[in-house]
Amino acid sequence: MPRYSSNTPDAVYLWLCCEGWMKFGPFEWLSFDACSQSYLDQHGKPVATIEDDTWSVPGERWEGWTFRHPVITSSLHHPAPSSGGLPVK
Repeated sequence: MPRYSSNTPDAVYLWLCCEGWMKFGPFEWLSFDACSQSYLDQHGKPVATIEDDTWSVPGERWEGWTFRHPVITSSLHHPAPSSGGLPVK
């Protein structure tokens, strides 16, 4: 199976806020699974899971990190990078 790359025009990204915005992806697509309270990638693997109003990301690198305010974009750039995770008005 070919690896999905950021050069693909239909890529999507998941952004989560900690002390700043972190970009995860690219993904072919993302879905939200209500049972597991998780965003799933195109292979059905969890990308981020919410518990007690905070999001966590699987993997040793992200162990202990908590995130908020998920945003999904089709751009390599966050639409409001200076928002600090607060909703843009």
